[in-house]
Amino acid sequence: MVQIIAGMSEGCFSLCELCPCHLKTVVVHLVLMLGYNAFLEKLLCSLSLKFIGLDIQEFRFLKTLLSWLLFSAVAIFTISAMFKYIPAVKVEYRYALRSALMTGIVFTCFQYIYLETQLFVSRLNAVYGVLAAIPLFMIWLNVSWQIIMYGCMLCRAFHNADDYNLD
Repeated sequence: MVQIIAGMSEGCFSLCELCPCHLKTVVVHLVLMLGYNAFLEKLLCSLSLKFIGLDIQEFRFLKTLLSWLLFSAVAIFTISAMFKYIPAVKVEYRYALRSALMTGIVFTCFQYIYLETQLFVSRLNAVYGVLAAIPLFMIWLNVSWQIIMYGCMLCRAFHNADDYNLD
């Protein structure tokens, strides 16, 4: 657990090198990333299906689709908040949302691939499945941060696109 938090904070500091920020914004960034997890959208999806009177067992595909769409929406708005409030420069929300839309979709697709790979590996063998979970998690952590970093650079490019001289 200590290494996971250390890796996340290292990612925060590399985000700060890309977009200089204050320590308070790094803490906000950590809270946003830790608060954003699979439990939230699963809970909201099941509550929304119960609220409209649908039996969850009859609509498993709909439940899965709604949970991934909800996960994607939460990812997009969380990432847009990160791109808007973490940098020390003023970023317009339309640029943050535009880059977060692309970043959130890529992040959701990668999350789906990671979860399917994790389920596939865990079915192979109980011992090797558990051992394979550690390197898969480290790969997921690395690629997820790269997706966020590329999204941050995309936000910066959208923000400064009018200032570039193409001649």
